[in-house]
Amino acid sequence: MKFTSNVLVVANGFFSLKGKIAELFKSDSTIICCDGAADKLVAAGYKPNLIIGDLDSISSEYKREYKDILIHIDNQDNNDLDKALSWLEDKGIEAVTIVGADGARDDHTLGNILLLLEKKFSFNLDMRTREGIFTVVNTALIDRDESAGYTKTFESRENQSVSIFCTDRDAILSSSGLRYELDGFQFKKLHSASLNKAESNKFSITCNKNDTLILVYREN
Repeated sequence: MKFTSNVLVVANGFFSLKGKIAELFKSDSTIICCDGAADKLVAAGYKPNLIIGDLDSISSEYKREYKDILIHIDNQDNNDLDKALSWLEDKGIEAVTIVGADGARDDHTLGNILLLLEKKFSFNLDMRTREGIFTVVNTALIDRDESAGYTKTFESRENQSVSIFCTDRDAILSSSGLRYELDGFQFKKLHSASLNKAESNKFSITCNKNDTLILVYREN
């Protein structure tokens, strides 16, 4: 299968083709559905390129109609989003955007967000929700600046809400362009760097450690 540069993974949560999420669905999109998300996608007028999961949620009708693009992964230790992202791991993809990972059930939403903080993938990863966007910063994918460390710059707007999460207590972070700047910051609690604000049209986060995951949230 040939992948386009616009790879979307559609999870089986809230799904609405409005606003910023609608802008992601283009004619050149490669759409990977997580199991029952295929029903919602087709109802919205789109067709999946692949459907991945344990296939316990997709309707019998679509299971028959799309039998040629089904990938059955029967592993109860991983949710369907994890299965889809893991399947994409060795496909040479540079970036993936997740939609539909929030809503429906709170525990599913939390599980999907925690997955971004726990598992390292070889591609850049964004998760679009109804309220904003989570971006995974994997420092292993960033070239190191000898004087600063591993830096990622984000587009923003003045007064935009920003929160930063990291489970690595040894990682040291700094920032530029936030109202409450990080300076030699280490996470004592997971929420210690939440509820910040962007000061202008961009901000940056720098980390001293390689192979560290940082999750950055920006409101819509």
